[in-house]
Amino acid sequence: MSFKIYAALLLLGLVIVAAPCLAQDQETASTFKLLRDSKLAEAELDLETEEGFSWERAIKGRDLEFSFALGFLDLNTTLMAHDQIVYKYTPEYTYWGDVVLTGQSAFAPVVRMGYSINKWLSLEGNASLSFSEYTSQITDAKSRKNEPLSPVNEDIEVGEFDPEHRSLITFLGGGNLLLYPLNIMGEGKGLLQPFLTTGFGRLWYDINSDYSAGMVSTNNFNFGGGLRLLGDERISLRIELLYHKNTVEFEPAKYYLELDQGTTLILLEEHPEVNGVRVDQVVDSFQPQDINSLNWSIGFQGTF
Repeated sequence: MSFKIYAALLLLGLVIVAAPCLAQDQETASTFKLLRDSKLAEAELDLETEEGFSWERAIKGRDLEFSFALGFLDLNTTLMAHDQIVYKYTPEYTYWGDVVLTGQSAFAPVVRMGYSINKWLSLEGNASLSFSEYTSQITDAKSRKNEPLSPVNEDIEVGEFDPEHRSLITFLGGGNLLLYPLNIMGEGKGLLQPFLTTGFGRLWYDINSDYSAGMVSTNNFNFGGGLRLLGDERISLRIELLYHKNTVEFEPAKYYLELDQGTTLILLEEHPEVNGVRVDQVVDSFQPQDINSLNWSIGFQGTF
């Protein structure tokens, strides 16, 4: 071989041997830089981790709480019932029968404001408004001409639009006590927080009926339970089921109808049969009705 070939082979060998060394030097320098940066990054990561996980899912108490939920109140029960009461009036005839007003399921949003005393006990005030309708059923219907000594027509057919079918609004305000039973002896930690609740308040009924003189109110007692799902430090999901118990007694309207722009007033009368004789008299009261209803809701609760 010539000298040039030997020189070329020697140069190639030096390059092959030197390349890994240079690469190792560069990698070492890069590694040193990365190590320095990684320490700083690790410190920042530790700080972020400490800040990110400083809160744990738990009820600790001494917090203000606000809740808004949507739900339904089951008012499918008898609201008012009265026998042999007028249900229709025309210039020629008066109609009466046994009338029963029955409610329906009501859309009922609710707002709550409270304070958690500790990890297992909270106090809260609540306000709820419900919107629904009621229907009426008429049986044993009768009629009579609006003339003196007119005979009574027995068992007449009730017209399609004779029974009332109108709106019903309720408003509930009160206070409740919440108990988290699992937290009494525990630490109050966990995603799922079941609770029991009971309370007392005032319930207003506003029924759009010709029989009622206006809104009436009654005491309301409730009890039930629910579940809170703690999402983060401030927001949780709240599901609740309550049983309401109250008694409503509507005040009879003085006049059943006002005709001819108020110039003709039709008294709210009943026509019961007493000792075989038909009696015409003004309704002075309705029987109170016991209302037992279920109320469920789902919404969000904020802690501050």
